[in-house]
Amino acid sequence: MARVLRSVVIGAAVLIAVVAVTSIVRSRPPVESGHSVAGASTSGTENTDDFTWQ
Repeated sequence: MARVLRSVVIGAAVLIAVVAVTSIVRSRPPVESGHSVAGASTSGTENTDDFTWQ
């Protein structure tokens, strides 16, 4: 029984990891600047504000 529980937990962790990676990969292309995303969310909002002002 413990073996089944362990396999279920590992499967859930792998599934969550896959979903997280896919969501991160999907959110990257539209931004076109991965370093700003990794740096801080405020810089991203400032960049969008600059684009709107221009």
